[in-house]
Amino acid sequence: MIATELGVEPPDSEQVKLVKTCWKTLAGRRAEMVRCFYGRLFELEPSLKGSLFRDTDMEQQGKKLEDTLSFVVKGLDHFEFLVPAVGHLGQRHLEYGVKDGHYELLREALLDALRSTLGDGFGVPESGAWGATYDFLAAIMKQGPSAPARTVPGIDG
Repeated sequence: MIATELGVEPPDSEQVKLVKTCWKTLAGRRAEMVRCFYGRLFELEPSLKGSLFRDTDMEQQGKKLEDTLSFVVKGLDHFEFLVPAVGHLGQRHLEYGVKDGHYELLREALLDALRSTLGDGFGVPESGAWGATYDFLAAIMKQGPSAPARTVPGIDG
């Protein structure tokens, strides 16, 4: 099973539903959430602005993140396609200089940005769902293209 090979459980169907609902609720406010994400990330680790993001057009980067999150949220119903794509994304991030230690900062920045943007619509269940989803995807990204591309019973159709 994929969870055993990755060392982390995939989000369950209820968590997937919560993530999708949050993402739908963010329609029209996703750019705001992305700006909040990068603001929080640079607050947590100011050195990233001068290293990983030194020559980055942050408006374009924000759009890439928004598009990636949309792809991931949509792909939560099809892990057999999502896992290889996220594995390759992880490989690209490794080439950009992303280290394993950065993933915890990214997690905190993402959850804080969602909480800030959604307010009362981002409670404990939503935070848990996004956290579980992030942890699963981060585990795949850390493995890169070698991440196991198997279906997840109960989630994949």
